[in-house]
Amino acid sequence: ETLLRLRSRILTQGLPFWVSSTVLFTLIGLSFDLDWPKAVAVSAALALSSHTLISEFVEAKNLSGSSRGNLAISITTTHALLFLPLMILLPLLGFGNPLQEPVGLQSVLLDLALSALVIAFGHWVFKHLLRYITATQAPELFLIVVLLMLIGVLLLFINFGSSALLGALLAGYVMAASEFRQELASTLRPWRGMLMGFFFITLGVWIDFGLLLRYPLVVLAVLVVMLVTKLLVALAINYLAGDKERPHLLTAMLVAPAGELSFVALSIAIAYQAVDRQLGSGLVVVIALSMLLTPIMQMLYSRRRAQLVGGAQDVVEEGGATDKALRETGASQVDQPGSDSVTEKPAYSHTNEVPVLIAGFGRVGQTVCRLLVSAGMQPTLIDHDPERLAEVSRLGFRTFCGDALRVDLLEQAGLDYMQALVIAVDDRRRSMQLISLVQDRFPHIRLVVRSTDRYQQVELACIGVDSSHRENFESAVLLGEDALTAIGIDWEESERISEAFRDHEARLMEEEIERGRERVLAGEAVYSPSLALGYTQVNSGLEALLSLDSEAFAREIEQKSAIDE
Repeated sequence: ETLLRLRSRILTQGLPFWVSSTVLFTLIGLSFDLDWPKAVAVSAALALSSHTLISEFVEAKNLSGSSRGNLAISITTTHALLFLPLMILLPLLGFGNPLQEPVGLQSVLLDLALSALVIAFGHWVFKHLLRYITATQAPELFLIVVLLMLIGVLLLFINFGSSALLGALLAGYVMAASEFRQELASTLRPWRGMLMGFFFITLGVWIDFGLLLRYPLVVLAVLVVMLVTKLLVALAINYLAGDKERPHLLTAMLVAPAGELSFVALSIAIAYQAVDRQLGSGLVVVIALSMLLTPIMQMLYSRRRAQLVGGAQDVVEEGGATDKALRETGASQVDQPGSDSVTEKPAYSHTNEVPVLIAGFGRVGQTVCRLLVSAGMQPTLIDHDPERLAEVSRLGFRTFCGDALRVDLLEQAGLDYMQALVIAVDDRRRSMQLISLVQDRFPHIRLVVRSTDRYQQVELACIGVDSSHRENFESAVLLGEDALTAIGIDWEESERISEAFRDHEARLMEEEIERGRERVLAGEAVYSPSLALGYTQVNSGLEALLSLDSEAFAREIEQKSAIDE
């Protein structure tokens, strides 16, 4: 989805940013008598930016719908796409002339073979395995399979003497390419903080801060050159792309520092002798300092921007009251072209999208979706079956494959910023669980629910559901109407009978709902079909309905006929 939405920016801004930065850094390195393989390896690493820090900042400031947020994400997305081939090709730079040194070619060919094997496994085996696991609706088993896949890929690369970092990256690519990427992200989210902590702790152990004490001016000079070069490249590319009225200084400040991808690329270059360890240790210090400056620059820019809009600091500071109010009202902070002011805009900025989420994309959910589309609207969809979502996903719909009972998946789908949730699942128990979950965690959401029968519809009304409809009532009434016509009854009389039956059923439902609500107020069970009708046996519910139909429905028909006459 990100690639489709930002494909033009990736080609016109993201890729030129990395290429231009790499070329400039290479020229600077060559001017200081670095060998061209070292200069290229170092430049390719320093030209990368921090995908993690930028993504979190854009999400925290609700900039995903703004031009500056899209620009920053397009640059980091480009870096993520380039990173895999970069890690495979970096070993060539460590062996002199790659055409004469077989060791470098063998390493690259081995990495390519292992990468092809992992990608094939993900496409032909892992994807189908996840489909089977999802059908069991066992999230624990889902997590176990994902972790085993990750560990297996790491062991495969380590066993063949390749880079474990490359294996971990490939495993991530395979998961991101799966139709279960949203549920995979939600499953691994609780582990994300811990894994990122381990990653940065490992990097911290590797950093030689003694170099900063011994050569402070050299380290700071390299840091300043890197930041200024990438800052100017970002501003120039943004200007050449057509936004000449106001350079995106925030975007340039976000992408100027190096990031975690630079750490990994540099470690690969050192491992394959493309960069010597002494030079690599100094560059690690530079990268660490640049990442340390990233949140500081973000904070300084936010304060300056708050002063420009009249001291509205609570708008730009994370967690401010204004930001909270915007989230509660379904609005987000975005930047209007031509000014530095902050205005309100609906959180949903995708073309033709409406703040409606449909849970369950079976026969009922598909019909609801078609109706909304016919009105020029595009809902967001959740279903556990990837086959149902595959076609509409290709058409540009936002689809999320997984269990709708997962709070993290609902949040990822954007339910926080939506107005209505259509629950069209065909499992009554899971439908009631989802209703309870949404009423507890997302109380602002209006619920529109598919009920399986009249008993569930009464129960839904008793627990405060905004709107519910029986999936088979109207079609059954129409079938009965056609049956009357088929046996010779005039079609006008058939319509009168069916309309009278609808009114009769509506009155019965109102009475049952009233009795059910009285039981709720008394602290008893929400609803039981036999109790609501005053019978002790569930099977007697149908008998009671038929008895009421035969007695009251005749009066209903007489009243209808009298009114028509």
